[in-house]
Amino acid sequence: MVEALEELSRELERFQYAAESLLPDLVLRGITSDVYESSVAVGHLLTSPMPHKAYSNARLAFEGAQNALVLATHERYDWAGALAWVFFDWKDRNWRVQLENKGNSATQNGDEWLDRRITYLANVWNEFSPGQGGLLCEALKVVRQKANTRPDNWLHENMTARHDRAYELIAAGKGRIVPMASVNREIYAALCRESHTGPRLDSFKVQKPNGGVGVKVEIQARDLAQVRKAVASSTELCLEEAAEALRYRRRRAA
Repeated sequence: MVEALEELSRELERFQYAAESLLPDLVLRGITSDVYESSVAVGHLLTSPMPHKAYSNARLAFEGAQNALVLATHERYDWAGALAWVFFDWKDRNWRVQLENKGNSATQNGDEWLDRRITYLANVWNEFSPGQGGLLCEALKVVRQKANTRPDNWLHENMTARHDRAYELIAAGKGRIVPMASVNREIYAALCRESHTGPRLDSFKVQKPNGGVGVKVEIQARDLAQVRKAVASSTELCLEEAAEALRYRRRRAA
């Protein structure tokens, strides 16, 4: 995992921003930075007495890497990045406006806050690349039209199909086939189970005591070596995918 961390760190340092794709580049950089930080946290937790608590950070890294791959390989990268930015701002609008309203005599609601924010960002983007800010305004219309609809993601599309396409594009660029889509779905299912609250019923051993009266319950210890191996391998894959997403954009921009 150390080598994968170093490789992602190098790709983050190499990443270049372009005026015409400024907002999408910021989204991609932000997502992949979060993958890096979550993976560092995984490393710290794996050396602790409770490595199974690293699953939640491994899941964050996994979701970040998947989103980075989908964004980086999207056929309309600028539009997809604008849509992602607005979608996440839309998700945050209510708690963000509550913070800003504290101590202010003039209050605003979440939609008013979002309108002002997107207008401001569109103007900033237009300063660097005239006309591109319009993508944010169009994205805001789409986000509001599809609010609270399924699937609830920034593309409002089947992400499985998008992930498969991303793997195919990257594999084609390398001249080989990498059957990662099905493997990743299995990994994600395991990460989701371990990162959600729920009783670990297989950790209990229930039996009758020697006298045959009452119940005797023993707590089965986790296989910590197995946990460390599973979390480390899945996190390493996330780091590699995040680095690949950045590398893909760098090559496309060259």
